[in-house]
Amino acid sequence: MTGGPLPIMADDELRKVQYEMKLPIKKKYEMKLLREEQQREQVELERLRETVGLLLKEQKRAQEEQEELGLELKKLQPEVELLREERQREQEERQRERKEEKRRRREDQKRPSSYYGRSIVELTREEELKKVQHELELLRKERQIEHEELKLLLEERRREWEEEEERRRKEEQILRDAHQKEIDELKSFMMQLSYANICVEVEMDSIFTDSMEMASANENCATVLAKSQEMQVHIPAEVGAKKNFNLRWSYFERSDRGSGRSDRVSGRRRRDDIGRIIKSIAELAREEELEKVQHELELLREERKREQEERRREREEQEIETTQGGSEKEKICAYDRKFEKYSKLIDDQVKMIEQLELKRKEEVRNAFKNYASPLYEEVHVLKNQVDVCQRQENQVETLKDLCQRQEEKIYDQVKMIEQLELKRKEEARNAFENYASPLYEEVCVLKNQVEILKDVCQRQENQVETLKDLCQRQEEKICAYDRKFEKYSKSIDDQAKMIEQLEVAVLCAYMQVEGRVGAYLTCRT
Repeated sequence: MTGGPLPIMADDELRKVQYEMKLPIKKKYEMKLLREEQQREQVELERLRETVGLLLKEQKRAQEEQEELGLELKKLQPEVELLREERQREQEERQRERKEEKRRRREDQKRPSSYYGRSIVELTREEELKKVQHELELLRKERQIEHEELKLLLEERRREWEEEEERRRKEEQILRDAHQKEIDELKSFMMQLSYANICVEVEMDSIFTDSMEMASANENCATVLAKSQEMQVHIPAEVGAKKNFNLRWSYFERSDRGSGRSDRVSGRRRRDDIGRIIKSIAELAREEELEKVQHELELLREERKREQEERRREREEQEIETTQGGSEKEKICAYDRKFEKYSKLIDDQVKMIEQLELKRKEEVRNAFKNYASPLYEEVHVLKNQVDVCQRQENQVETLKDLCQRQEEKIYDQVKMIEQLELKRKEEARNAFENYASPLYEEVCVLKNQVEILKDVCQRQENQVETLKDLCQRQEEKICAYDRKFEKYSKSIDDQAKMIEQLEVAVLCAYMQVEGRVGAYLTCRT
């Protein structure tokens, strides 16, 4: 009886043991996979290290090339500085030459002019002409002063005109304000009329309810119409409005005698008619007030015109007093006449001067005939000296012309030299650009490559860091799996011990059963 349930318990435990025995096989397979992944990651890390080394080598090469380019640029800098110094020297030399030319011209201009060959008559004529020019300048100054006075008068008139315009604007503004006030009053009156219309409507509603109240409403309407008639004293269309109102009101009084429904219809009609009458009254009052405003504006315009005419007359009188019976045009004509008189006087003076010159010439001739015979020889000698001086002056002028021509030739040569220098500089610049432009391009390309390599290195470093993190995580996972494996191995050992104990127990039980069966068989036999 004790050995019945033992095989069932043994099967369950065997299944558990078999399942637990399969677990380490799975763990070993997982460990193999992890090791393979670690090996792959190590290979990738080695490849990344190789690429990083190559990138570092390329970066070093780029740095070396950049240093070589920097050395070449340093070698070219002194040449560029020499070119700049030469250009500055050329500019300074040009400035000095220009300053010297200006100084020479000023000196030539400051040199005194020669008075050789001029007679006393010419000198006197020049002096008289200078006097005449001085008088003309004085006349011009007087004319300018008169012109300035006229300008001042015009400015004063302009100011007066501006003041009049300002005053006119102020008056117009005052009129506009008054008109606006009147419009506001009209609006308030219209509001009162509308309020009265509302009151009339309320009273008409009360009329429909009670006939006694209808009489009071009629009285109120009559009072309102009386007020409106008082407002419409000067309106010619007042009579027609009153007639229409009386006719309509008589119609209202007749319709009050009907039934309730007819009272309602007549009440609505009365409301509409009263509203129309009030609107017509308001429009008539508005037209009357507008006519009043227009009449006032016309009166103000007439007053303004009168004031302007009075001012114009006063100005004309003042101008007559100032000019002694002449206007501005007459004043200008008088100034022109004065100028003509002065010009005639100047012409007469010039003629008198010419006559005096002729007389002086005759006197000089007579004096020369009477008294200059012993001085003729001295004059002849002086003329010879003058001829010699003139010849010397002509020689000097020829020399000056030669010097100027030589200076022009030198200036042309300098221009040619400058043009050649500019061409050489341009050629040098072009050669330098042709030589340096590919270098600059290579430097830019290398810089871009270096930046790209830096970005790649940075990315690879980031990838290496991520791989390191992954490796560390995987190592942690492996350690965790190892710990679990140790735990499972311990549990497997314990289960094996339990199985051995169970097997021993089973064998013992089996032996006991066999002994009992053998004893039973022996007993049976």
